[in-house]
Amino acid sequence: MSVGSRIKSEVQARDLTMPELVKRVQAAGWEDFTQSTASKIASDRRSVTVEECAAIAHALGVSPSYLAGYSPRP
Repeated sequence: MSVGSRIKSEVQARDLTMPELVKRVQAAGWEDFTQSTASKIASDRRSVTVEECAAIAHALGVSPSYLAGYSPRP
């Protein structure tokens, strides 16, 4: 499973929308994180940086290593 697939899965598991995820990431200090960026990452059309992965993981309440595929779902 890809990073984008894990992000989409976690968004759905929490009954969130991608715009809500974007707002959470922005609220955590990533004001430049956009809906376009989130969409591209979630659809695997763009790679995610380490920093973005950490911010998205924090917003979803999971570990960055889970999103990257290095550890099982918490």
